[in-house]
Amino acid sequence: MEHRDFGVLCRRWASSGIYTGANPEEVTMPTPPDPLLNLRAALLLLIALIVGLIAGSLSYLSTRDVPAAVLIGGAAAGGALALFHNLLARH
Repeated sequence: MEHRDFGVLCRRWASSGIYTGANPEEVTMPTPPDPLLNLRAALLLLIALIVGLIAGSLSYLSTRDVPAAVLIGGAAAGGALALFHNLLARH
């Protein structure tokens, strides 16, 4: 690319409306987006997962019935989520 072509390219870019003419020192970076889950929600889901896994595992070890163990683990996880949601109140 020749030097003359670069100047034409710069003029086209400046006239396209993309360049705002702002001072680079005055341009601020956009703020990062909020996290998908806050710390409290992640902690509640982790505790519910652990409780569900423990309950499901113990149920499977006692009955050797996989569908029943999955249902018991899911019910225990849901109950633990509701319990810890009330115990770990928001401030």
